[in-house]
Formats: sequence, C-alpha cells, structure tokens
Amino acid sequence: MKRIIIVGAGASGLMCAINSKTNLNEVIVLEKNSTPGKKILMSGNGRCNFYNDDQSINRYHSNSNKIENIFEDSIRVLDYFNSIGIKYTTKNGYYYPYSNKSETISNVLINEANKKGVNIICDYEVNTISKEGNEFIINNDLRCDVLVLSTGSMSGINYDIFYGYDFLDSFNLEIVRPLPSLTKLICEGSFFNKWNGIRTKAIVSSFDNDILLKEEEGEILLTDYGISGICVFNISRDIVKLLDDGKTPKVKINFMEDFSIEDLFNNDLTVKETLDRVLDEKLVDVILNKYHIPKDKKYDDLNNEEKNNVRHGLYAFELNVIDYKDFKSSQVTQGGLSLDEVNDNFETIKVPNLYVIGELLDIDGDCGGYNLTSAFLTALKASDKIKDLK
Repeated sequence: MKRIIIVGAGASGLMCAINSKTNLNEVIVLEKNSTPGKKILMSGNGRCNFYNDDQSINRYHSNSNKIENIFEDSIRVLDYFNSIGIKYTTKNGYYYPYSNKSETISNVLINEANKKGVNIICDYEVNTISKEGNEFIINNDLRCDVLVLSTGSMSGINYDIFYGYDFLDSFNLEIVRPLPSLTKLICEGSFFNKWNGIRTKAIVSSFDNDILLKEEEGEILLTDYGISGICVFNISRDIVKLLDDGKTPKVKINFMEDFSIEDLFNNDLTVKETLDRVLDEKLVDVILNKYHIPKDKKYDDLNNEEKNNVRHGLYAFELNVIDYKDFKSSQVTQGGLSLDEVNDNFETIKVPNLYVIGELLDIDGDCGGYNLTSAFLTALKASDKIKDLK
C-alpha cells in the first residue's frame, strides 16, 4: 500500500488529498496550523470567490509558456464542486458558495477528506525533508512513497519562517524569485493624508516609462501611503517586478471615466463647484492643488495650460510608485517553482514521486477567484496520477 504525505492543508492540499485517496493507499496531510483550511477562510473577504466565468489565460501569470496549457480545462474545478454537492451563487461572473461564507468550502473539503479516510494531522510543523532510496523522510519521523508539497506561499501569513522554498531548494529545483503580487502600492507625494480613506470608481493604468503595461477598472482606495483596491492589486504584479529591477514605474488614474469635459463643465458653476458635485471634496482639493488649477474660475475662463491641467488631473492623475507592501500584506506570491521543473501532473521531473501544487508553483492569478481555481486545478491534476499509483 502506497503512503502519500501532503504537506499543507490549504485549498490545494485538501483537494489533492480527497482526490488521491483510494482503498489501496494511505493519505496523510500535515498542517502547521491548529486547524486545516485557514487561508480558505480568509479568501474573498470571507466569502471565498473560488471561480470566474472569464477563464482567459491573460488572467493567469507565470514566467513559463507552459502555463498556456494548464487552464484549458479549468471548468474541472466547477464540475468537481458540483460532484461533491457544493451549491454556489454568481455575481458578475464571480462564483461564491451559496451561503456566502468561506467556511462552507473549507468545511465541505475537510468533511470529504474525513469521509474518505484521509488522516489530517494539525500542529505538525515540517522542518526537514530528505529522500533515502525511494522513500521521502519528514523530520526524521515520517516516511512515505509519494510526497506532495502544497505549503502555499509567504503571502498573507504571519510566520517568521517559511520553509516551502527551502524544501524545493533541497532537491535542487529551479525557483523563480518570489515577490508579492496583488498588493498595495506606496507612492511618492505629500498629500496622501488629505485623501486617506476615500473610495471612488476609477480606471487605473500602469506604465514603464511611457509604455502602457496594464489597465484595470474598478473601485480604488486612496490611502495615507498611496493606493489600494482590487484594480490596484491587479496592476501590482508588473509594478512590483519593475521596482525589484530598480525602476520607478508610474500609475495614471482616470477619475472621470463616465464624463467628458463637455459633460462636466456645461453650467455656470466654478471648477470646484462643478467637481464637488461628482467627486469627494477632499479628492477635488488634492487634484486642484496638485495641478495648480484655479478653483474659483469657471472652466471657460481658464487658459489653455489650466484646461490641460484639468484634463490631466481628472483623466490621467499621475503617481510615481516607489515601493509596495510586503508579503504579509499581499494576497498572493508571484514566482515559485519553475513550471519547467514539472510535468503535466505537477510531478517534478528530477525527483520522481515528488509533486508540487498550488501557490508554491510559479503561477499567480488576478483577483476574482483565479488563485483558488489554480490551487484546486493543480491539485486535481496531480491527484489524477497519484490515485492510480500501485
């Protein structure tokens, strides 16, 4: 009988355990925390957005072209949830459990694992992994025939030590430099205390010099250090990489996507009076001051330079990004085990019977359920092969 040990009882680890377990093998899951599924509970602001109708490959990111084939059958995740009786609701293409509580997903996965006879051991910290012959040895304590690493990443956790990449390194596997992704951006400026806490609809664009990298629409949160919000998270990946390379990327914000200049300034009001009717007054003051726009003049009375400044302030408010929030503040990690190190079932090519799944891989997705889809799908593909091992 094969013994399979899975390190990490998160989304990918639990899914892999459930789909791997048969009457002909033993499946053990080792979890550092006191309860399994901890990060599932944190996902989607506690609602667990686990899938999205938009499964464009552009929503997933990696440093390897192999990513293009991985998500061709991402519908498997939805099919699997249907098969184990999870009911869900959708909003704008985003999938949530019908209860709107992440506990539903976590509890169902844990219960399914228990029903199948998976042994979940909590409060067990894996410090060392080695291989002796065909066996893997955990902490000089446990031995197994098949080892699955589903440790997650450094994002969103408060651990002082994260061993996931050390385990990969011990087997001489290539690791793409891990960096935060889906994170908050720290910008250059002295006015952030004046707009701190404002939420507003916007289009946010990232630039490397004058080259447009990505554009996202949604709600932006203006903070005392710069900018945050889902649309900011979705452009942060490229920006973090540029900052890591020593560059200074830019962000431009369009606060007025729904109105043209002609729509806005077609009345007898001053510039400030007009803008106070469509934007937060504190944000209006920041725009007027930054771009030196006279607030008591009517738009038609402005000179050409002042009118141009109005357009920049409203439609292309520019910020230099100088830093980003660290792993603990980020939702996911970009980088990890190179996809060139694994086959289609996420078994490492160099080390037979060693599988790597979930966020420990060099795969990261946009906000919107993509990272959970990736965790579940890589787990399903790995377990397809594991459960057939004799």
